[in-house]
Amino acid sequence: MCKSEHKYENFKVSRSDLALFCECPRCYYNKKFLKISPPSGLPFVINNAIDRVLKDEFDNYRNTQKPHHEFINHKIENLLPYNGSEFLGYRNKGIEYHDMYSNLVLFGKLDDVWIDPETENLYIADYKATSKKELNEIHPAFKMQMDIYCFIAQKVDDRFQDKTYFFYKNFVRGKDMKLSHFETDIISYDANTSWVEKKLFELKELLIEGFAPDPSENCKNCIYHKKLQKFHFLNKKELKNDQDN
Repeated sequence: MCKSEHKYENFKVSRSDLALFCECPRCYYNKKFLKISPPSGLPFVINNAIDRVLKDEFDNYRNTQKPHHEFINHKIENLLPYNGSEFLGYRNKGIEYHDMYSNLVLFGKLDDVWIDPETENLYIADYKATSKKELNEIHPAFKMQMDIYCFIAQKVDDRFQDKTYFFYKNFVRGKDMKLSHFETDIISYDANTSWVEKKLFELKELLIEGFAPDPSENCKNCIYHKKLQKFHFLNKKELKNDQDN
């Protein structure tokens, strides 16, 4: 058990931290209380570069207030990149919602927001880069990401809709680089925000009580740590002592 310092203060929780808590409460506990974060992989250099290019590209359409050419190809030409004054804050600093019941401030950075000028409805959009033969299913982690974004956004502005969009750049591999290329797909997803508030309260309970949750049976980090605990690694000093005895 670790003493919580967050019982009464409005504690900020990022979208990724809430997702970590949902995936493995023990890993979230280790990160927040013990300052031990789960191991991270190599940075997604290509994905990040594509993300930056897409943001610049959409900003050009945002400034001219014309539909992106892929909107026309995917029959959503009624939409435009949103150019409200608050948008850059949503993207750079993040959009946030202070839940008064849990006293938690949930926040996350949006890639983009699209608007239907006729209805003034707003739609969250997220850029993704991948390389798959077919884009049939949205990864559960991406759905969770969008659920949380939508929960925050709808608390801030009731114009945000459940419908969201994933803007995919899919690398289609050929026999060589000349025959390889990127294809674009736009996949809609109806966000489910019904679970978010419950998880916020569970997270708050953990912060208040400070008890470490049990390791998760489905968490690769917890499984790895559990397997290592079965072994005792003999060091040179211990070996020398055994030989002397």
